[in-house]
Amino acid sequence: MTPLQYLVKHQTQLVQTARNQMPEALKADAEDVVQDVALRFIAYEPPRVDEDKLAAYVGKAVRNTCIALCRDVKHRMELRQANDDIIRGTYGYDGSSDAPEEMVIVESETVHIYNELSDIERQVFINVLTIQRTYKEASKELGISEEAVRKHVSRIKKKFNGDTQHGN
Repeated sequence: MTPLQYLVKHQTQLVQTARNQMPEALKADAEDVVQDVALRFIAYEPPRVDEDKLAAYVGKAVRNTCIALCRDVKHRMELRQANDDIIRGTYGYDGSSDAPEEMVIVESETVHIYNELSDIERQVFINVLTIQRTYKEASKELGISEEAVRKHVSRIKKKFNGDTQHGN
């Protein structure tokens, strides 16, 4: 039996396993997790696995997909929080305006600037400005020096402040 055949045969149990491993807010995504694993098995045809190890192999694939989904959701929430923080801090928007277009314009400017950051600048942005890690913690997490983190933060702030000055 292949991992895909095992997954199809035990789909109900695997969906329940996925539900048990995910936070309440994501339990509805359990079926999608199992479908994603099935699609990966179809696309990449996993190696033959001994019959007695199939349950562990497929179960681990489902668990890893659950973990990846949770990390992705957490990352998106952190970015959303950072976006809100930047809008309030950099643009002085406090959400009190009756003009929703003001929020859309400000948010699209923020997303545009964020998208122009380099990969390392995005990582620094998330670690220092969103999660609010110290420069030392961020440097360990990213494998760069504290001074490099400090320089990236300075550049990031200049990019946001520079673009807002030109835009207004």
